[in-house]
Amino acid sequence: NNNLTVPGRVLWYVSKGSGDGSMTIKACSQLEEIVVGKPKELFRRFQRLGVYEWRDVYEAAGNDISTDIVAFRFRMTERFKIPVGMDTLATLGIRGPFMSPRKISDSQFASIYTKGCTLT
Repeated sequence: NNNLTVPGRVLWYVSKGSGDGSMTIKACSQLEEIVVGKPKELFRRFQRLGVYEWRDVYEAAGNDISTDIVAFRFRMTERFKIPVGMDTLATLGIRGPFMSPRKISDSQFASIYTKGCTLT
């Protein structure tokens, strides 16, 4: 995806689930690195982080170990005090569905961050 650049930001959108916070942005992180490689190589490199099991990585590669996949390394994740909902995103001109990364402006990010961290 050509919308990804380092350094960057990741807004964590929760699409489904029960209770409060479904269909909202619940956190943000700083994007440190984007790594493209083969499934075995990336799994070996990042398995200590415990985020994905081998079967998850293999499935993401379409069950083909010769396919390139992408890994993201991020840091400084902050959970928002108040989840930022679709209504707020719509007022900022950001519309779903959120199935892949997309670029937003600095002012859009600042508005989301300010609301999520209750800085106003």
